[in-house]
Amino acid sequence: VGDGVSDDHAALQSVLDTGQTVVLGAGKTYRITKQLVIRSNNTGIRGDGTATILMGSGPGEFDQSFNSQLFPQYRYAPNSVGIAATGLTGPFVDNVIIRYEGGSDDRYVRAIAFRRCYDIRITNNDISNFSKSLGIVYLGAITGGIVSGNEIHSSHTNSSTIGQIT
Repeated sequence: VGDGVSDDHAALQSVLDTGQTVVLGAGKTYRITKQLVIRSNNTGIRGDGTATILMGSGPGEFDQSFNSQLFPQYRYAPNSVGIAATGLTGPFVDNVIIRYEGGSDDRYVRAIAFRRCYDIRITNNDISNFSKSLGIVYLGAITGGIVSGNEIHSSHTNSSTIGQIT
């Protein structure tokens, strides 16, 4: 729908599940309530620089109580990462605004997590409004690719517990 209110997760994920690229409509806001998983090589999510993915922070969304805990089993959970790819060649997120709706401080929520991937591309994204995290954009065991032209801003925490904004 792209109205910023309806949950667009199922529709966006269904495109990714068919091995195709999600192309976001100009100026639209796509609200998601759980992780979008890129499942096929050389696919991902593309916008024109004006489309937004809004990560919801309501009950059962990206504001679950386990997000306040720094345990490894929660770091990549469906309600801990907005866009994820694991073990792929060529996953990408290009020209997208990614915004965390907010909610509680002390939430370890990531915009993007690519793990064990090759030739990634994370370019020209505007990422904002995240709380404490161990990597708002997390890259682990990546071989090749480009991360360029991204702006991560307006992130905050008042927490005194372990964590960082990176």
